Amino acid sequence: MILLKEIVMRGYGSTQASPLASVSCSFMEGNSCTPPVLAEGMTCLIACVTPNNVVAHGRVVNPVAHIVHTLSMGNGTCTVIVDHVIDGSTSLIFSIDDKIIIGEVLRYVIPWPTWLISHDNQV
Repeated sequence: MILLKEIVMRGYGSTQASPLASVSCSFMEGNSCTPPVLAEGMTCLIACVTPNNVVAHGRVVNPVAHIVHTLSMGNGTCTVIVDHVIDGSTSLIFSIDDKIIIGEVLRYVIPWPTWLISHDNQV
């Protein structure tokens, strides 16, 4: 099954100033991704590219973060704190300051696509 990620930019005059406004996903065979039920303070697994590729553990800060670091992120994004990094070389989906990999944002609040966040049952 191939996973496609659709990134849509809306409402900005230039692409240089445009934050990503919406992140969602769908499977080619027509099965849509159902975002998990997220709650503030919930321990979570942070994945990249596919929900099974867990790259860090963290906690949900805001399950419906439409604005992050003064940027409009749109639907499908939440904010998490990275508590433990598994694969530090993984690229951030949204860069934070000059940080571009997840290994550089330990203890940072970062935006992440909701469909790549799942409940951490091991805690």
